[in-house]
Amino acid sequence: MRYVSFLFIIFNVLLYPVRAETVKNSDFESLLANHQVDIQTSIAEQNNDEKQSQIAVNQQVRLVVDVSSTTWFSGGTKIAPIDVPQLVVQQNDLRAMNYARSQQGQTWSHQRWEIPFYPQRAGAFVIPAIAIEITVALENGNNATGVIYTKPQKIMVTDANIEQSKGQALLASSKVKLDQQWNTNGSDKYEVGDAIEREVTLVADDYLAMLLPPLLSSDISGNAHRYSEPVILQDTSNRGHRIATRIEKDTYILQTGGTIDIPDIELKWWNTQTQEIETLTLEGKVIVVKHTLSSWLKAYWGYLFAAFLVIILCVYFLRRINAYYKTHPLPDALIFKKALKEKDWPVVRLYLYRRLYTKTRLLELKKLSETKWWQTKSNVIQSEQLDGKKLWKTWFAIKSKSE
Repeated sequence: MRYVSFLFIIFNVLLYPVRAETVKNSDFESLLANHQVDIQTSIAEQNNDEKQSQIAVNQQVRLVVDVSSTTWFSGGTKIAPIDVPQLVVQQNDLRAMNYARSQQGQTWSHQRWEIPFYPQRAGAFVIPAIAIEITVALENGNNATGVIYTKPQKIMVTDANIEQSKGQALLASSKVKLDQQWNTNGSDKYEVGDAIEREVTLVADDYLAMLLPPLLSSDISGNAHRYSEPVILQDTSNRGHRIATRIEKDTYILQTGGTIDIPDIELKWWNTQTQEIETLTLEGKVIVVKHTLSSWLKAYWGYLFAAFLVIILCVYFLRRINAYYKTHPLPDALIFKKALKEKDWPVVRLYLYRRLYTKTRLLELKKLSETKWWQTKSNVIQSEQLDGKKLWKTWFAIKSKSE
């Protein structure tokens, strides 16, 4: 019987372990009054050891909250949500750095929290007091839970990384990497129906993936259909070092023959270390696609139709002109040209004088001009041997006063 009672007692002890009691807030307030609990708040980018000349739009800024106690932390710490307009705060996956420090012979336990946030405009921001709920151990073995508040913090954000032409803020980071991969058919010869894949990866330190800008352009010629896969956004953290990744992937299906220009990618970003704008570029591709008969006809049917229409119109007008001159005399210039070709000098002179009379109502070439050049030219025309090229100059020199 004693053995059964002993087992019953052991069973109850294992099933219902003894826990420390959490005391009321009045006991926590006494800890505050006795300076046994403390809190320090600062902006990491404005500390002396991490001083930067300016904070830009979209740049990561860290709110540092250091909570300390003369005992130790016996429960989880809860940080109230931070809600400031146009301030993106990343409070997910926060991790504290626990350490101990001796002050005036007293050992203090510390919890250091870094809360990253990203201002979305230039100007002043005020981060209000934030409620921090902590649980610390008492000397009697119980726990005390209470709320302490941070001090309001103010930051100034400049517009140094805003493109004035677009009015948009550039990516602001200490390190940015841009890379791409192509998946083609392995040769420089492409045919209709081939597929080309382009994958672009953007990695930025101290940034949020949701703030990374889009990269691949939809400005592709109609010779290819563009299919985009869902964008992959990844935020990773390693010992407080945050890395944002954006992966975009497009597939281009070649529809017709000809040239397809896949454009370059140019990314401007603000280097928070050098305080300067830098540019990264990924080279595009010019794809030459071999035509099939159907794709060639589809690509050039407009030109073919225009050429066919021009030929039809030319044939039509030539037939009309031919029919007209069967019943009408040919133009003087055409007869003059034919006479020059056949060296029929009497006909040449006849049409020169005919042009002279038609244009000026004169009967003698000498009276057209008194210049020495023209007088010599008019005498040469009467000779037997004439020069066809010079006669054309004479032809065009005969014109009315109004011309």
